Amino acid sequence: MWKCLSRIAIEQTLLMSCLALAISEHAAFNLMFQKACDSTTRGPLYLGKHCPTEDNAEKETATLSVYKAMLNAATVCLVLMYAGAWSDSRGKKRKPLMILAIMGQIVTDISNMFLSYYWSTPSYWVAL
Repeated sequence: MWKCLSRIAIEQTLLMSCLALAISEHAAFNLMFQKACDSTTRGPLYLGKHCPTEDNAEKETATLSVYKAMLNAATVCLVLMYAGAWSDSRGKKRKPLMILAIMGQIVTDISNMFLSYYWSTPSYWVAL
């Protein structure tokens, strides 16, 4: 297995990670919107239909998206300050850092699946 992983270049990993991140962000944005549209019910009633509180749902989703982006950017900046120095002192080992980012994305996607199943949780939990 390690031989197979050693042949994977960083560029290929980065491309696949960016594609997965784009799909995940789109799904999380839609999940936030649907939760903001009908958060008091047991499931998405307006999925594929017009949301009666669309203006409020869009405002809440836009606000949560801004907070999510700021939280992600702050986390990335803090981790990169220390991880970059660690990588350079260990002989420029970048793969462990990329695996850490991929694992974080997997945890985020699993938590979004959990929040989809338990619909009564507030929509701001998706932003975390």
